[in-house]
Amino acid sequence: MHLRCGYLSHNYHSIATTITAALIEGTMTVRINRQLMREARENAGLSQEGLARQVGVSKNTIQRMETLKGYNVKIQLLGKVARKIGLLTIDLILED
Repeated sequence: MHLRCGYLSHNYHSIATTITAALIEGTMTVRINRQLMREARENAGLSQEGLARQVGVSKNTIQRMETLKGYNVKIQLLGKVARKIGLLTIDLILED
């Protein structure tokens, strides 16, 4: 099951271009939709610890991603997280 972002006002072309550049450079960080991430993780039946194990990070990293406003994460990690919780990477990206 894929959850979709409730507001699809994103300019997908702009975000897709940004993601492509980030993947090529491997250095870009993005702001994430914390609430959607938490809801999707819970709907996927995963704890923070379980998700952390599946994507190869600490539980603290997942906890920070879900709770700290303005927490920036590398796009590659966000992609791993999104796949594990049934979302697309683009669903979790907040535009500045």
